[in-house]
Amino acid sequence: MDMDTPAPTKVWANVGLFRILTTPEHPGEHGDEDTGEHLSGNHAAMLMFTLFGLLVSQLCEILLHRYHIYAIPGSGAVMIVGLVCGSIILLVQNDWKGVMEFDEHVFSLIFLPIIIFQSGYSLSLSHFFKRLGKILTFAFAGTIITTAFIGLCIAGLSRAKLLGELEFNLAESFAFASLISAIDPVATLCTFGSLGVEPTLAITVMGESVINDAVSLALYRTFQGFVLNGYNGFEDIVSQTGVFLYLLFMSVLLGGVVALVCAFQVKLISHRMGMNCQVIVIILWSYVAYSSAEACKVSGIIASVVCGIVLNHFCKKNFTKEQKEYVSKVFVLLASFCDMAIFYMAGMSIAFNVRVNDYSLLAWTILLCLVGRALNIYPMSAILNATDKKDKITREEQFVMWHAGLRGAIAFSISLHFPTESLRSAVIDTTSMVILLSVFGLGGTTCKVLTWCNIQRGITDDHEAHQKAVSEAVGRSWLKTKLRNFDRTVLQPMFVKKKMRKYSTDSTGRSTSVPGEVTPADVDVGLQSEEDHFAQQAREESEVGSYIRGGGGGVTLLKGSVSSDDRRGTESSGLV
Repeated sequence: MDMDTPAPTKVWANVGLFRILTTPEHPGEHGDEDTGEHLSGNHAAMLMFTLFGLLVSQLCEILLHRYHIYAIPGSGAVMIVGLVCGSIILLVQNDWKGVMEFDEHVFSLIFLPIIIFQSGYSLSLSHFFKRLGKILTFAFAGTIITTAFIGLCIAGLSRAKLLGELEFNLAESFAFASLISAIDPVATLCTFGSLGVEPTLAITVMGESVINDAVSLALYRTFQGFVLNGYNGFEDIVSQTGVFLYLLFMSVLLGGVVALVCAFQVKLISHRMGMNCQVIVIILWSYVAYSSAEACKVSGIIASVVCGIVLNHFCKKNFTKEQKEYVSKVFVLLASFCDMAIFYMAGMSIAFNVRVNDYSLLAWTILLCLVGRALNIYPMSAILNATDKKDKITREEQFVMWHAGLRGAIAFSISLHFPTESLRSAVIDTTSMVILLSVFGLGGTTCKVLTWCNIQRGITDDHEAHQKAVSEAVGRSWLKTKLRNFDRTVLQPMFVKKKMRKYSTDSTGRSTSVPGEVTPADVDVGLQSEEDHFAQQAREESEVGSYIRGGGGGVTLLKGSVSSDDRRGTESSGLV
């Protein structure tokens, strides 16, 4: 080509789920209008191929749940479809490879916020706050222990020349350790929901996994700073620790402030909005929480989780029964689609990019992840059991929690930005294979592990379960009692409509809705209002179901439809 000849114009556009690179076949022939307004037949074919793959993925998940095949997780099935589709593209139309790869911007800005927000919005708050201290301990202290163990081991193995030709310095080792410590037990939670696993254990696993992702990302950004800017001694450690704490604090603050603004708006105008408008308002504010945090260079994941939990507490109290049902259905639908799309995209990207030439890093990483997870769960459980003997984590529960340490799309997305270019390809390959092996090796054996550990199944999370969780959470903790008093006397009057706040009176006729502190002696009386609330919630959930995302896909399970055979150990679930 002559040097004076202008190069073909390249126009980027997002088509469906993937980034499409449009290069006019005859630049300048049709003018600028055709370049911006029309997609070529190849682009339409790529979009059709993508949609066909997603439809096949959804069909696979439906069949797995229909025939109760738990050995293949839903997320694993979607990844297999993505792998197959990616392999077909490489064989038939290799030119499509560069334009259908995993787009981290679409993932982090479009798909991820709604998934994280929905996780917080759908939490069972009574069980979550019952084990809040334990969840935070595993998510923060446990993740730091796992990251430190893997990071030190990778650095030692690299120095001992046991990682082949790969060489990690200390900062790079800890950066890799922090991203591989991000767990994503979506497949496990899907199986938990379909089998009706004991709700306290399920919420512990779910709560830890959601917060663990945020902590892992915060740690990764801290160690990324060491890789890019260098390490100059103890002062850098102190400054980066301050950055880490600042990131966590600002993320929680932004998520909470955005959620309270949204709750106040819903309180003021919810009676004037249709249900579609209510859903749109909440969706927009959920994206505001994530994007504002990322714009301020803090964690959008933490902000989204906090926003979802706060709105779960306040917004639902301002909704009628029908409004709650509708909002929950829409968020489950969106989160299910995003889950499926992410795992499909990850599967295609593995087919396009993963070419493991040296398995030493992969083998050591798998071993270190398993041991590091054990160093998180078992010591922390022993400490927590010693401090709270009334709510002990049994050995069987500890093993299930260790087994639930799957890796997922968040770890993969972080690996795409590994700061050292010479190691990036190996890190992406290793992370991708760890995700694939953990999804099938750990997620596929969840049902057998639950049976082997004699974990209760077929349990309906009803009014009595909520009542017991509230009683234990408030009655055993002075701090939780104070927080509950503050919520009832200060926050709820600000963010919940008066007619939607339910308080009852005790046997003497004294109303517990009068502003003022509720002493521990009043706990049993004050719990009646919570019992009324959760009784209503339990009745609503028995009618509309408790929606649980599929492991990549979007099969919606109806909780509470477990038959008597399930209670005797036979796995069965109802499909919506």
